[in-house]
Amino acid sequence: MSARLVAVGLCLVSLAASAQRAGSLEGKKIAVLEFAIGGGAKVQSPDVLSDDCRGAVADVTRAEGAIVITRENMLEVLKATGGKCEEGQCEVETARNLGVDLLVTGNITSIDGQLVLSLKAYETRKGQLLGQKRVLAPKELALLELVKPTTAELVREAFGLGSARPASAKAQPTVQLGSFGETGKDVAVEEGEEVVVKFESEPAGATVNVDGELLCQSTPCSKRIASGRHEVLFQKERYAAARLNGIASKGAVVRGTLAPKFGWLTIETEVPGIAVTVDGAEAG
Repeated sequence: MSARLVAVGLCLVSLAASAQRAGSLEGKKIAVLEFAIGGGAKVQSPDVLSDDCRGAVADVTRAEGAIVITRENMLEVLKATGGKCEEGQCEVETARNLGVDLLVTGNITSIDGQLVLSLKAYETRKGQLLGQKRVLAPKELALLELVKPTTAELVREAFGLGSARPASAKAQPTVQLGSFGETGKDVAVEEGEEVVVKFESEPAGATVNVDGELLCQSTPCSKRIASGRHEVLFQKERYAAARLNGIASKGAVVRGTLAPKFGWLTIETEVPGIAVTVDGAEAG
């Protein structure tokens, strides 16, 4: 296979992907199942969380011509199947019964006192998992703030819509996996009293901004800040930022996980040693 054929092949793949993104959801039906609760999680209003997820799916796919199934239709089918779906068993089958093409599910569990929301997107014909996202929050209200932006990010990635937003749309903060918790004993403090807080990130070496001000040049680090609610932003070159909100108190540990903005591409040819360029730059 010649280098020219390799280049042409890559170009055709790129054009096909662009065409798929442009009209891939026209007339497609999408279902969002009611969120499943497990692992000892205590959630008072799971329907509010799933409604926000459904709304985010509708917002992101509306311009693509997709049809998002209503809660009422969902409940009818769930009632016919017994009303419950164990994760990985009947979600896709429920979606097939609805006659939908794509599916989004949510599962809420509790780990170390944190609420963990796992969102997944499926293609229903083959039952293929297209993508998943996971976020942590200390309370249900904090989790509610993360549902919409996380769902929107999942839908764009899983359904091939890219990350572009209309110029008039308000930019949502980057949301990644993280936690804002405590270690050791919970010690009550007065609002505004200075406390020592430890900041950690995965990967290490991220800068830390608290309430818009640079606090730490490289994680892990421990800094003294005022007790109370803060917004913490972890940033690292070539990684998506992690933005967390929580209440700082004595012994708090703030952890953020930053998703890489890079990946690996493997190209094989019948004839080895052919030069490869990516966006005009030599890549090996």
